[in-house]
Amino acid sequence: MPPGAGPSAGAAGPDALTEGPAARLAAELAGLPPAERYERLIDFPTEHPFKVIGAADQSFTDLLRAALAGLGYPDVTLRPRYSSGVNYVAYTVTLRVADGAAMVKIYEALGALPGLRYLL
Repeated sequence: MPPGAGPSAGAAGPDALTEGPAARLAAELAGLPPAERYERLIDFPTEHPFKVIGAADQSFTDLLRAALAGLGYPDVTLRPRYSSGVNYVAYTVTLRVADGAAMVKIYEALGALPGLRYLL
């Protein structure tokens, strides 16, 4: 057995991943609806950054603007960052979010955008 391997290796044993505080929290959150998960993890209201990456064409940007306006954010400034091949455009959109239900609504609306590649 190589040095440092075996049961005494590291401060936490293999059960630490299934028995530690993070695992208990993950198990607790797994049974909750998304809005309640957000409520447990985030202090609302909050300014939350959403990373939106999509096709680098004007129609994607127009759809993003329309979605944000429909969510009650009509005056968001969008500053594009294009990929090196100019195939994709990325936006960081920071929105004031009132509660977990609003967070779910935003993710659902942005996640449904045609041309969306990633939403974080």
